[in-house]
Amino acid sequence: PDIGQEATTLNQQSKAHLGVSIRAIALLFDAQPGSYSLKYGLIRGGSWPYLQELQRAGLVVVTAKDCTSYETAPNSAWLSIKLTSKGQQIRDALSEP
Repeated sequence: PDIGQEATTLNQQSKAHLGVSIRAIALLFDAQPGSYSLKYGLIRGGSWPYLQELQRAGLVVVTAKDCTSYETAPNSAWLSIKLTSKGQQIRDALSEP
């Protein structure tokens, strides 16, 4: 079997059925109440577009921590990533054995 083609097909199915890519879905598992992620790290690590994908799909809400550094350097902002009820449902369904 062509594993690459199977992965591409799964990613396309995820986009069609859930509205987001598999890489974006992986970020649902990083969303924890009370934790923050550095925006610069998300951009540098390549996760920022996928986080935006989750937000557009209504699976997470991203808010910046209110601090002076955010106003002067947006990429160094600390972000809170919270699951919406829809995002929680998807994560719960994928967490089951």
